[in-house]
Amino acid sequence: MTTTMATVLPRKYCYKQFASIRLLHLYRDTCNSLCGRLENFNLDDKACPKFTTFSYVWGEAQYTSTIQIEGVSFPVLDTVFPLLEALCDYKCFEEDHWIWIDSICINQDDEHERAMQVQLMGRIYCESARTVIWLGEGTDQTARLIGMLRKLARYFQQGHLIQELPVLSTNEMIWDDISLFFRQPWWTRVWTLQELALPSVLRFHFGRNWIEYHDFYDAMQALYICSQNGVLDGSVWGVAWGRRRVRQLFRVPEVRGRMSLVALLAFTGNYQCTDPRDRIYSLLGLAREADRAIVGQPDYSPKNTVEAVYTKFVINFIEAYGSLDIICFAPLFRPHLASTQTEAGHWPSWIPDWRVEVRPIVVPLMVSQPSRSHIGCFVPLPWQELTNETFAPSYRACGDTKPEVHLNISARTLSCRAVHLGHIDGLATGIVEGIAGDYDQYNFTQSTSPTNTSGKRKSSLKKQSTLPPLLDGDLLDHIMCALTVDRSARYLEYFAPTRRFRDELHQIFLLGDETIPIGSLRVGDAQNNALIYRWIEYNKRFLVRGRSLFDLLYGIQARGEGVVATPDPESLPLSQRLLETMSLKLGSTAKVLATLYEGQVGLVPLDAKKGDAVWILKGCSVPVVLRKCAAETYTLVGECYVHGFMDGEAFCEGPGFEFGEVVIA
Repeated sequence: MTTTMATVLPRKYCYKQFASIRLLHLYRDTCNSLCGRLENFNLDDKACPKFTTFSYVWGEAQYTSTIQIEGVSFPVLDTVFPLLEALCDYKCFEEDHWIWIDSICINQDDEHERAMQVQLMGRIYCESARTVIWLGEGTDQTARLIGMLRKLARYFQQGHLIQELPVLSTNEMIWDDISLFFRQPWWTRVWTLQELALPSVLRFHFGRNWIEYHDFYDAMQALYICSQNGVLDGSVWGVAWGRRRVRQLFRVPEVRGRMSLVALLAFTGNYQCTDPRDRIYSLLGLAREADRAIVGQPDYSPKNTVEAVYTKFVINFIEAYGSLDIICFAPLFRPHLASTQTEAGHWPSWIPDWRVEVRPIVVPLMVSQPSRSHIGCFVPLPWQELTNETFAPSYRACGDTKPEVHLNISARTLSCRAVHLGHIDGLATGIVEGIAGDYDQYNFTQSTSPTNTSGKRKSSLKKQSTLPPLLDGDLLDHIMCALTVDRSARYLEYFAPTRRFRDELHQIFLLGDETIPIGSLRVGDAQNNALIYRWIEYNKRFLVRGRSLFDLLYGIQARGEGVVATPDPESLPLSQRLLETMSLKLGSTAKVLATLYEGQVGLVPLDAKKGDAVWILKGCSVPVVLRKCAAETYTLVGECYVHGFMDGEAFCEGPGFEFGEVVIA
């Protein structure tokens, strides 16, 4: 029986050990069959030939076709076989003598080799002569859409796009074809991001039809203009636009060396991969050297579980950067399905589960502030090139402190030294972008502490001081800082123009005064202003230090302090800024106005509840909301803004806050 089995089993190709790269030369034999040979080369050797790399989607692990490699039948992926045929049959590939295709050139059965090649993959794509992005076999429709992309690029290059918009807007077939291009799964596979960003020369292929990347880049510019003019829905090509930005940033030497792995993970929040460990490993080719060192060599052994990979990254990040900011991503990437829970119990609330699908946002959290490079974000050029941590505003709630943490591996808890600011008292609603009745679905939690209902504040701080009350104008300024997290726009580059924002909020409030002509309110978009007015109407009873939001806004008018805000073309109107912080369309990144028991105002996560505790952890640049759970431990709810405590004030001698120990499970 054994001998018989041996005679019928096909001979398996035996990979040779290699120095750094294995390349494939492909050809057709006299019988017109696909054949090839694999040869080993050293990338550091001048004798290493020029080679072409390929980027594609693996798809299902189906192998119904084979090629001959050095006389041995070699199964190839069904998604790869048409590509191999095209390489031999299409004239556009005739110069690609040596090629690198990962599913063939890497021994996928060797865990060690796979790990070594993952570490080297960034260099392989950087040093290739060119990269071909294979989107699949060609059809009449794909030929048409490639032609349309080239035409859009030409219109943009020649400055004729605006004149062509009326014609483009009436041709639905064009936009159906364009949508097909951007619906290809290649755009959301995490491995293919570095394969777009790293190579010097790129070409997109549908069979024999292709477009060079520089033309594709201009076509994207044209699509942006089309969307701005209402011709195309920007969501169709949003993922591709984000990838374009990553490649654009990577081409700038000053930016390339500081690409944060955490920022990359957040920016690819809706990307997919087969092995969840590759959510981290696949981005190493783009990440800066310090972050690659934190991750270390990829390990695909079964004992190295997904939770082990993600936990190790968090712990090593905290140690390497002296910062707890990374844990603020955990509520954003929090598992909600049973399939992502660990067998041992719940997923720790302080570890981001990068498997969770999250809509990419350029600056998803306050800790993503562009002025602090340990996390960073993907704000567009030229600001990235000009970033200077010495002048850009930064959140520094922890001052200069470093984390003091203890990890309990068996309990999967993180103990932190921290300062307790207080407990959440009142919670306003987020901004509902829908019909007015939608507000009834959301909880409005009124402030009830003596400080917020009467305005008389007896401090519970160590020194038991009674702090003086604020004037209405100053209190409203504090609220404006909270609503905007004291930044002028979503990229968090500049401080908020608090007084102008306050005047704009007052003008929007006047929309309810029938004696004021609506046409006289010229600040911001009318539709957005209406949304903010509805938010004010629903939350006008909200109490802060004994004053309602209505009292504060009406008082300005009654005292004659209202000033007509002058539109500033260089910055956002307030209505748009508030939608960036509080719109419920933001999902898990949305925040709401809140008060603490002692009257502080802030912006807290949408999931926050009355009674949740607000702490500033040593080594964390923003305060966090924690919820008490069993066994004297806390669950991390998310980051927050508390006005007056964002620049290390809680760690100064004056306020007299006491340190405590919090255990986050």
